[in-house]
This record gives sequence, structure tokens and C-alpha cells, in this order.
Amino acid sequence: MVGEVTSGGRIRQAFPGTKDLTSTEGSEYGPVEFTREDVDALLHERIKYKSKYNYKERCENTMDYVKRLRLCIRWFQELELDYAFEQEKLKNAMELNEKHCSDLEVSLKEKEVELNMVIEELRKNFTSVQLQLAKEQSEKSAANDSLGKEKEA
Repeated sequence: MVGEVTSGGRIRQAFPGTKDLTSTEGSEYGPVEFTREDVDALLHERIKYKSKYNYKERCENTMDYVKRLRLCIRWFQELELDYAFEQEKLKNAMELNEKHCSDLEVSLKEKEVELNMVIEELRKNFTSVQLQLAKEQSEKSAANDSLGKEKEA
């Protein structure tokens, strides 16, 4: 029996720690998938015996039932590992995307600051060029006026 002290004085474990419980290799049923109905049927199954006193038949039927239960448990463990792996993969992808988005946001803010500086510099240059143009136009106008006065004189 599971959990009882055997003749050697040791407690027998339900699942030995040396075996990989997620493998269905060596199973007479092969790789199997369970549906909700299959699991419900397995859990609610009542083992029927032809004879109440036929110990060999009872042991064989019970061992077959235990094998199917173990197979079901292994399948659920594999499924749980697959879900955990998928969840970890999605979590890592989400973290990577969040990091990428934050890096893009920082880069865009830096570009915005840089472009604002360029705009400010261009505005200063534009104002400077306008002042220079106004000065040259006034000088040109003054030169034309003085040229006109020289021609008259």
C-alpha cells in the first residue's frame, strides 16, 4: 500500500522521485489525450467484479484502473507544463515588447527635443536673415536715392 511502512521499514512513495512523470513512453496506451468527459467517466467509474472473492481479478482490474489514472495524471501534468511554458513565453514576449515600446518612447522624446532645438535655431536664423534683408533694402534704397540726387546734380 502507498504510504505504509514496508518490511524494510521504509515508506513507499506514491510516485518515485527518479521517474519522469510527464512521459507516456512505455505505456501500453501510447500518447493519449483526455477530454473532460473522459476524465469525468474515469473518476466516476466503479470497478465491477464478477466475483467478490476472486482476488486475482480484483487486483488486475484495480491495476488497470490505476494505470489509466496514472496516464490521466501524467497527461494533465504535461498539459500543465505546456501551459506554464506557454505562459512564461508570453510573459517574456510581453516584457520584451514593453521594453521595446519604452525604448521607442525615449527615442521619440529625444528626437522631439532635437527637432525643437533645430526649429528654434531656424527661427533665429530666419529672424537674422529678415533683419539683414531689411538692412540691405534700406541701404539699397539709400543708394538709389543718392544716385538719383547725383544724376540731378
